[in-house]
Amino acid sequence: MAKKFLCSCAVFSVLMLSGGNLFASSGEHLEKELESLKERLNIIEKKTEEAKEFKGVLSDLVIGGGITLVLQNAQNANADSTDLYNGKTPSVASYSVDLGFEKNFDENNKMFIHLETGQGSIESQLKVFSNVNRDSDESDGAVSVTEAWYEHTFAGTGLKVNIGKIDATGGVDENTYANDETEQFLGNIFRNSSAIDFPDDNSFGVKVAYESDKADVSLQYLNADGAWQDVTKNIFVSGQLNLKPEFIKDKEGNYRFYGWTNTKQYVKWTDSSKNDENNYGFGISFDQQLTDKTGAFARYGWENQEVYCTGSDFSLSQSWSLGLQFAVKLISSEDILAVAYGQVIPSLDYKDVNGFNAKTENHVEVYYKLQITDYLSVTPDIQVIENPYGGDAGNNDTIFVGGIRMQISF
Repeated sequence: MAKKFLCSCAVFSVLMLSGGNLFASSGEHLEKELESLKERLNIIEKKTEEAKEFKGVLSDLVIGGGITLVLQNAQNANADSTDLYNGKTPSVASYSVDLGFEKNFDENNKMFIHLETGQGSIESQLKVFSNVNRDSDESDGAVSVTEAWYEHTFAGTGLKVNIGKIDATGGVDENTYANDETEQFLGNIFRNSSAIDFPDDNSFGVKVAYESDKADVSLQYLNADGAWQDVTKNIFVSGQLNLKPEFIKDKEGNYRFYGWTNTKQYVKWTDSSKNDENNYGFGISFDQQLTDKTGAFARYGWENQEVYCTGSDFSLSQSWSLGLQFAVKLISSEDILAVAYGQVIPSLDYKDVNGFNAKTENHVEVYYKLQITDYLSVTPDIQVIENPYGGDAGNNDTIFVGGIRMQISF
């Protein structure tokens, strides 16, 4: 009996010792699991905070863009090159892609980035003062940063400042009915005045603007040759006043008056030794809503006819255009029919020095934009150019350009 009792005690002691070791081992394991769990929770919390911060960055980011496809055929193409696509009747397709990012930091501060690429153009097949596809982009598909700027608005004053890579056409000669080659007229003369010598490329610049209900004022300073090495050497400066009177009740109108100067290297026609001249000019750009479905526009520009830019083989003195836009309904209530007529007038000095005909180049354009869906439009377009290149090209027959544009926007 005593022997059995001693054996039981021995077994119990062994079990107790083993259990203690087991409990100790389980406790250590549990502590390790808890530490691991805490680390994972910290990682999750950190990622959650980062996600919230990232979401906050994107909360006021606006992304928009479009794809523009254009197919054009030219009758009586007159380029000097003998390598025309199809004799005198080339048919050429082109595309462009635009992508814009706008980030509003708050109500007074924002930034904007515009990326662009494209390929194809019929313009190399035509010898004219003002060409027929303002949307063409011959970058051969390379993506470029077209604009990149920061804007600050001084609260309650109507005053704003932009600095960065700026598009000069956004600060002078704008027009409600003739200023967008992806939706409106394709011809260069109807996108901006041909008598403004804009910078060679979008470049470093500063724009200051004041906006109110009755009038806007803008002043911009840009590098004129698209270079970034010396932004004070060759410059483009423009100033514009936009009056907004209510000539017709409840109908918007803009009456812009502007002036500009370009200090790139210009040469005087009558004295080639004077090869460091400046160019300058002035103009107007009017647009007026006439009825709920009709609008009109008019442009006039003048520039210094005594000089030409190094590398150019002609210069202009004046350019003007006018047109009408009608809201019609064939497919949707957003369909648009528009027609415009304009003239490009070459410099008299250019004419006299070279002994050219230098006639006035006449342009007509008609388009009908079919708004298929909210994001898709198709636009048949017809352009006519009389006296191409002033009647001094190898072939001076009137040029007829028929085309169709498809625009996908979001």
